[in-house]
Amino acid sequence: MEETGLVLRPFINLWIVLVLALLFGAFSVAGYARTTRPVSRRFKLLLLALRFCAIALVLVCLLRPSLQTTHHELARRPLVLLIDQSRSMKEINDTASGVSRLEAVNHLLEENKSRLEALKEQYDLVILGFARDLLAGEAQEREAAANYSAYGLAIQKAFAEMTNSRSDAVVVIGDGSHNWGPPDPVDVAAALNEQGVAVFTVGVGQDQATSELRDVKVLDISAPKSALLFTSFPVRAAVMFRGCQGLPVKVRLDSPGLPSTERTVIVAHSEETVPLEFDVVPEKVGEYRVTVSAEAVPNEILQDNNSRSTFVKVISSGVRVAFFDVTRPESKFIARSLQGAEHVDLRRVLILPGQKLPPAQTEMERYDVAILGDLPASALLPSQMLQIRRAVQEEGKGLVVLLSQRSGGRHGWRGTALEDLLPVRFAGSVRIATGKRQFRVALEDATHPALTLAATGQATVDAWDNLPPLAGAVAGLQLKRGATVLASDQDDNPLLVVHRAGRGRVACLLADTTFRWFFTERDTQDYHRRFWRQLAMWAAGREEKPPGRLWIELSKAQLLVDEELKIKLHLAGRDDQPIRDAQLALRITSPGGETADLAYAFSRQEGAYVAEYSPSSSGEYTVSGEATRDDQFLGRDSCHFHAHSLDLELEDPIADLKLLRRISAVTKEAGGRYYHYLQADELFRSLEERGEPLKLTTRKRRDIWDSWPLFALFAACVVAEWTLRKWKGLV
Repeated sequence: MEETGLVLRPFINLWIVLVLALLFGAFSVAGYARTTRPVSRRFKLLLLALRFCAIALVLVCLLRPSLQTTHHELARRPLVLLIDQSRSMKEINDTASGVSRLEAVNHLLEENKSRLEALKEQYDLVILGFARDLLAGEAQEREAAANYSAYGLAIQKAFAEMTNSRSDAVVVIGDGSHNWGPPDPVDVAAALNEQGVAVFTVGVGQDQATSELRDVKVLDISAPKSALLFTSFPVRAAVMFRGCQGLPVKVRLDSPGLPSTERTVIVAHSEETVPLEFDVVPEKVGEYRVTVSAEAVPNEILQDNNSRSTFVKVISSGVRVAFFDVTRPESKFIARSLQGAEHVDLRRVLILPGQKLPPAQTEMERYDVAILGDLPASALLPSQMLQIRRAVQEEGKGLVVLLSQRSGGRHGWRGTALEDLLPVRFAGSVRIATGKRQFRVALEDATHPALTLAATGQATVDAWDNLPPLAGAVAGLQLKRGATVLASDQDDNPLLVVHRAGRGRVACLLADTTFRWFFTERDTQDYHRRFWRQLAMWAAGREEKPPGRLWIELSKAQLLVDEELKIKLHLAGRDDQPIRDAQLALRITSPGGETADLAYAFSRQEGAYVAEYSPSSSGEYTVSGEATRDDQFLGRDSCHFHAHSLDLELEDPIADLKLLRRISAVTKEAGGRYYHYLQADELFRSLEERGEPLKLTTRKRRDIWDSWPLFALFAACVVAEWTLRKWKGLV
């Protein structure tokens, strides 16, 4: 419908315009009442007519008259219907009919097809799918986008892309699994509420309060980066059970080449996380892929998260050490130093006062070296002592004995089978030396594998001289033939004595306060660790190291896609110092078989060649490296890691209906409300009731006063009056 009319838009108040018109008219009449020359009355009226015409044209300009055309029409309000089409909607079947969430939504729309057609007559209805974004483009892009749900971005973009921003409502149907943002969907809904736009949400799926879903998920798996051959190592896993109350669930550990280990977990609660630990004993050198997997339970909603894997490198060059001692500071710090060693597997056994060591603990086939702390002879059975002596003399095992008040006194090893192994003989004058004992090493002994602390012998001697003195030592012992004193105190009393006993090696430390090396202003903690590790390696006969020893170390054995992995290639020479001028070939092989070279640089801080890599896809990767120097091959190594995507869509199968309730709640003032998908017919009915058409009014104006004919007429009147007055001699 159209309406046309004249409208006035004066520059000033209309009454002022009328007053000005009267004043100009009065002045004009008064001006022509008496003239300087006589003129006829008709001539005066002609001049007044021209004057009044010019004044009238000025008044028209002041009133600004325009010709206005008004157009009225009824328009349908925009209505946006957003449907979540992410993976959680497609792959989780927890609806009342047992189908996927998206299938339930499609059935819902099909059942309400007639209502949707009715809504299309009332609204400009637009139905859009969304996941990480509003779905469009190629199928491959849509599939990639389905790995995420961006509720805030979908609502924001859908509203912005409407042709008329005065949308009546936005309807969001989904499970609320928002995992991609910003913006926050609640913030977007609050902004729409300020514009009077209601957001209706329709929840699909089961939330935490009503869920009866069953899901078993291996949350985490951890194992040491490396382990020793024939030495057990722990594999720890955390398994989450949901909806499995009262069910027995089998959890299995598998590794190629090893027998499977199985545990049965009786789930006590509707949702709980159970920590599990498995012991693995490797029987071959190499890299093991260790997998913890839980069996699928009946009606389990997801099975892709039932297993996780990691990698463990098994080496044969390590040393298995058994440390028997009582609870005391020295024992604690020795254990700490040995536990942190790369190729040392330590088993620490503490013996309570008056107790004996269990026979199974001294089975020397389990160990390469035994360390006996400040123990009385009563702590071991005579048969255990004989077993240790036979293992050292006949099997080449190592033995380190710490002599102090209990072990070196009259209740110590005097007269036992172990005395035959020691490089010292107990005499009648054995005593504990008073005062502080400085641990001194002669220059000719500074290169011994157990004592080396620096690159040169003199530097090693200086390092030992700068260490804090020990508190007390055993004195008065006699050296056996063939024994070697590696360290003495300031009074030339031996502190460290070694010798060979049959096929094995034995070291005897005549002081037990080396923990004092930790408490000093100088940075000597590393010396303490190095001494005990080197002493254990020497006793085991493993101090010889091949030239060009190479191994690869990864910061993680399992990581996420696009997460940064640090790769360290260690290359050491005979002196255990890093080789910095080698030529490396460091490569990585992706799950698809493509191989690429890695850029690396030597790090002085790490003491190794360092490279960084971020996997771009899920799967198992292989890192391999080899080194040469001056055309001499120095070694090669390889290891594996596993990259996996953090499946945000399926990480938690429970629907987040609370989020949908919050989104609709913030638009309550505009009419927003939450519905369960089985109640969606109520939503469509309410939309029909509020579907009043939008009345649109458009106006067009055409100015009459702002035109050149009006100006030309005004100029003609003024010029004509002036010309006539000039002709009659009035000017």
